[in-house]
Amino acid sequence: WHFLRMADSQRRPEYPRAWALYHSGLARLIATGLQYGRLHQDNGLQVNTAVGTQTIAMTYRGFVWEASDFNRLVVLTESEPKKLVNRYRCPGFGVPLVAQRLRKEPERFMRKEVNFPATIVLRPSLAALAGTAPPAGAPSTHHPFEIYDPLRINMVAMNDRPVPLAADFSGHFEQGLKDADVDPLKGLIQPGATTNKAQLFMIEPYQPGKFPLVFIHGLLSSPKIWGNLANEIRACPDLREKYQLWAFQYPTGGPFVESAAILREELSAAVAGMDPQGHDLAMANMVLV
Repeated sequence: WHFLRMADSQRRPEYPRAWALYHSGLARLIATGLQYGRLHQDNGLQVNTAVGTQTIAMTYRGFVWEASDFNRLVVLTESEPKKLVNRYRCPGFGVPLVAQRLRKEPERFMRKEVNFPATIVLRPSLAALAGTAPPAGAPSTHHPFEIYDPLRINMVAMNDRPVPLAADFSGHFEQGLKDADVDPLKGLIQPGATTNKAQLFMIEPYQPGKFPLVFIHGLLSSPKIWGNLANEIRACPDLREKYQLWAFQYPTGGPFVESAAILREELSAAVAGMDPQGHDLAMANMVLV
């Protein structure tokens, strides 16, 4: 980190190695903090330094999510089996993660587990690590972790100059497809027994001004079928700025008219609850696929 901050570092041959070491070190720091229970979204990361234990807090930037929605962080690895046709990434400063919002029960228009992309940056205090910082008990001299939404922020400051923010636009879809517990066959053969009831859900909180794009799967299927299409849309800046992605899930063995009625009820409830005054023209022009 000290080397990366030097004014002429980019002109020196050691720069690529220093860059790689910083990012691999940060990824391992996050993974180790998670493994040993020392990293929490509420109180940051507990680290031992030459002057005692200190806390590195967390700051969230650019998200439509609340800080309380960051219930778990997942470090992306290359060894995971790929479920998407394409993987969209942007190189840059920071380590891409998958953030997870976890609830015991589904909420209105939101599933129990929601994955979304995040990129973490740390500007460490070398003085604190070296023991030349204020003594233990004094306020932490570490800068906080900065966690950015790569869907909305693509540049960050480093050495008083803008640099691209690293991003992985597909990792959260990969994680969601891996963790999905929907059984389309059970929904076809035993529609009344499945716990996956008919439901309209969103992959992000409602955002006025964005057209809802509602995906509706077919027979012996589930919302997972739209994974690749959703991945392509979110990877395109023009499309993700204009559309918010929703999906309707239902057991396909039930009566068609019943599923259709629930879909109409869900869409009407979404409009009434999120835009009761009818001011959002985009909401009035949603698209069903």
